[in-house]
Amino acid sequence: MALIFSISSCDAQKRVPKKTQQTTQQPTTPIESDIQRQIREEKEQLELDKIRNERAMLQIKQEQAEAALREQAIFEAGTRKLLIPCTKEALELEKNNQMAAQGMSTGKERQELALKDANRVAIAELMTRFVGVIKNGIEDYTKDTDTKNLSRVQEAQLEGLCINVCEKAINEYFKPACREFVQDKKGTYGCYVAIYVSTNKVLDEIDKALEVAEVDVDKAMFRKRLQAELDAQSRKEQEAKQADLERLKALQSQANE
Repeated sequence: MALIFSISSCDAQKRVPKKTQQTTQQPTTPIESDIQRQIREEKEQLELDKIRNERAMLQIKQEQAEAALREQAIFEAGTRKLLIPCTKEALELEKNNQMAAQGMSTGKERQELALKDANRVAIAELMTRFVGVIKNGIEDYTKDTDTKNLSRVQEAQLEGLCINVCEKAINEYFKPACREFVQDKKGTYGCYVAIYVSTNKVLDEIDKALEVAEVDVDKAMFRKRLQAELDAQSRKEQEAKQADLERLKALQSQANE
């Protein structure tokens, strides 16, 4: 009996399959190089800056529209305003190699706050125009067969650099040409301004920044493309503002009769 049990036990051991040892491979995470990390971080920062700029521009436009509505409410029923202060100066200052803008603000507790807000609105208008010039200039530059093609990351870096430099240059070099304050019956202040900036000075600052950052672009060709965009935009603005100026003069003539 002992022999039979030993054989049966041995036979059972033969019938039990051995468990195969399975090795689980852990997924490997690709190692990010310093250059890849820098490119990723710069792309993320540019996207964040773009969102912030878009939100700021939208807020400024909303505030400008609200200011215009408040200004209309100041005037009594039946009256009509023929001339917004500093309009004539803003129209006349639009020239070659010079960009002009008009700003307004109302409902401020102090004159300095009204002036600061009006300047901010005017500067935002100049920035909006320059951003369009920069975007179109980069697009024209990349399409030029005589220049080195830029990757999307390089284009984004170039655009972000130019926009930041442009904003600083406008804030540094803009000059006031007209400044008028008003006070409503509630005692709050409003301000109207006309400002202008030399486009050559802005382009000079972009050239300096590209040199310091060692951006791999043909600086002379890139400036040529930006200047061409500025010239095209300036012609359109001058034509439109000249028509506005003629209408303004006609209104002034009628008011003086």
